Amino acid sequence: MYEIKNFISRSESVVALHELEETQEDLIKLFNSRFDELNEKIDGVRSSLGMKPVEEEPTPPPTPIPEPSGRRETKTPRRRRPPKKTEAEKRIEEIKAEVEKVLQRLGQIEAEE
Repeated sequence: MYEIKNFISRSESVVALHELEETQEDLIKLFNSRFDELNEKIDGVRSSLGMKPVEEEPTPPPTPIPEPSGRRETKTPRRRRPPKKTEAEKRIEEIKAEVEKVLQRLGQIEAEE
């Protein structure tokens, strides 16, 4: 009897996971669609005003890593690596970055007006 309950519980979790992933995909699609519409409107207003698109700031070059000196003076505790991000977390960060860019653009448009 205990095995059947475990099997049912696991099966319910699998179904819930599938539904959550589908909802997540739908939300991302909806956001991307709205985001694209907003960008099109911004581009349309910019072109009607004869303004150039805002250039994005270049990313700074990576800082060089110093070469090891060959000897260890003191032992430092090892830093734990943060856990690897899931695809959903990565996508959420990308979306947040896109939203921040759009907000910056809108702020610049408001400042120019």
